[in-house]
Amino acid sequence: MNKDLLRKLLVFTLLLLLSSNGFSQMKLLKKLFSSDVDTGRSGSFLPLPVIGYSQETGVEFGALSLYSFYTDRKDTLTRTSRITGIATFTSKKQTNFILKSDIWSPQNKYHYTGEIRYKNFPFNFYGIGNSTFESKLDPITQKLFKLNGGIEKRFGNTRYTGLTISFENYQFSDKAIGGIFSTDPSIFDKDGGKVLYIGFTQIIDNRNSNTYTTKGTFARMNYSYAPNIFGGDNFVGSLFKIDLRNFQSISKKTALAFNAHYQSLNGENTPFYLLPQLGGDEMMRGYYLGRYRDENLLALQ
Repeated sequence: MNKDLLRKLLVFTLLLLLSSNGFSQMKLLKKLFSSDVDTGRSGSFLPLPVIGYSQETGVEFGALSLYSFYTDRKDTLTRTSRITGIATFTSKKQTNFILKSDIWSPQNKYHYTGEIRYKNFPFNFYGIGNSTFESKLDPITQKLFKLNGGIEKRFGNTRYTGLTISFENYQFSDKAIGGIFSTDPSIFDKDGGKVLYIGFTQIIDNRNSNTYTTKGTFARMNYSYAPNIFGGDNFVGSLFKIDLRNFQSISKKTALAFNAHYQSLNGENTPFYLLPQLGGDEMMRGYYLGRYRDENLLALQ
């Protein structure tokens, strides 16, 4: 297809989608992220188109959807629950699918989380450690299947204790043989592998809202262990995570937030793909996800 024609088609499609859903989407966005109290506490469904382009993927298109609701509409203290879905495809036959849930039971007595993810997508690999070079960029194709879930029970007013379980399956192929990925002997398990984590979580959470936080503290500690289930060179060891967040209200419309994140991976046969990675769309967004990776990670923002 002619590139100019393809570009015009994408622009026309985007304008059509936005014009047909724009007013309702803006109304829902304002409702989801507003600090005002939702007296009706009704559910909301927000669909959005996803369109992009990059040299590695070609044209990427798909959809994102967000369903927001309350498990108890009468209790104003019950937090907002969400189910988020993303599905995108590319002209180079790559796929990305994510379905995530974040559900609070009535009166916030229980908190349930879940995720299903399938990803057949390229990424840029720079090596391991905190002194890797931009010039060593090596494009890698990753196939990932991930399934995880968690349940936490409230004890007292602000403390939650829970269990987590996660299964991950990775496969990799080097798109440019001769780069750092294929030549560096310190990179372990280049073909991929499987891991099953079983974890314990402890949380302190006194935020005034889980969607529009202006004051309060959230502190989450998770210890997960990967037993020797799959044998061979698959990872056996532990993963320790700490997530600290504090919010201070400065004025009626302004809040100051602080976030600290720590991860530590320990065990035998540590594969490169399980190492904590700096960057991404949530923490240290100025860095490409995986620009730096190693056994220990500390990030502040």
